Amino acid sequence: MSKIRKQIFLLIVFLLPWQIRFIWGAENIGGHTNEFAVYSIYLVQILLVALAMWELILWRDSQNKSNFGRGQFFALLLFAWIFFLWQWRAASEYGLVYINYLIASILLCVLGVYYKVRGSEILSYLTAGLIVPFLFGVYQVMNGWFPAISWLGIAARDAYRAGDSVFLLPSGSRILRAYGSFPHPNIFAGYLALVGLLSVVYRKQIKPILFYAAAGMAIIGLIITGSVAAWAAFLAAVIAYLHYPWFSKKNTLIVAVSVILFSIIFLLTFYVINWGGRSVIERAQFIIWWWQVFWPNNFLLGSGAGQYMQALAKTIFASWWLYQPVHNVFLLWLVEVGIIGVVLSVAFFIEIYKKLPWHRLSPAII
Repeated sequence: MSKIRKQIFLLIVFLLPWQIRFIWGAENIGGHTNEFAVYSIYLVQILLVALAMWELILWRDSQNKSNFGRGQFFALLLFAWIFFLWQWRAASEYGLVYINYLIASILLCVLGVYYKVRGSEILSYLTAGLIVPFLFGVYQVMNGWFPAISWLGIAARDAYRAGDSVFLLPSGSRILRAYGSFPHPNIFAGYLALVGLLSVVYRKQIKPILFYAAAGMAIIGLIITGSVAAWAAFLAAVIAYLHYPWFSKKNTLIVAVSVILFSIIFLLTFYVINWGGRSVIERAQFIIWWWQVFWPNNFLLGSGAGQYMQALAKTIFASWWLYQPVHNVFLLWLVEVGIIGVVLSVAFFIEIYKKLPWHRLSPAII
């Protein structure tokens, strides 16, 4: 039975990039429906909760059911704080949806460690699940538009529609960035960067066809998504990985030269299309706005989970499509849960850090 539960978990990993979800509405922010505040529940959330409940039923009769450590205590405190902020700040429907996303993400990590899932297994299933979204992304870049697919939760995209992310050519032409099946190119790029890193780390443990498929999708995908942050994170992780002594000198040279060549091509591409500067300016503006939301009203208690965009709309008057999360997960977490929430989060992750089997985990993945 344990093998069946592990296979269900790997099926969830396969379905992650598909973004299959049920949508019943969206938050109105700045006078318009906001695509970053959609009321929805993902298929993987339902499967994760069902799998966790299955494990809970099996666990209740175990000898460890009376154990209650500091990790569980800090976890309960953290979620109690998040629910308190949600109720006190706004109690909006999207805030509750957002909290469910957080719970699902934690379940994904906990179950992955519990089932002792190998990195090569995650790579195999994640790569297979990314094939169709990758093809969607290529189509979007080549055609400049993409139709809505409701059963996949994909919104319609158009290079000439305000709010959709694009590359700007010197001629004034606009090329749609690759969204794949995701709500934003940067989220798509995050998946691709992870697949690229896993393909390098587990190069010797997987078949060549899987390595070339994963690495190829990652490199091409990172270019057409236009995510500088994801590309930089991927390169930094690969370079850090190459420092470990059990990686041969020959392979180190090959990978290092490949990374340098692709980096040059990537940076030249950004220079030619003149998009990178615009992105940096926009990100700097988002951080300035973040600070205005954070200080002095939300630095201690936070704006509430999933409430940053609502707080931004109350603080800053801007075009409706600019009301979106700040493009930095740490800043977003800080402004939404405040200093108190961050302290509880750090305490919780320290307890998790102490209990993880570090000797079995790859340094690059950590």
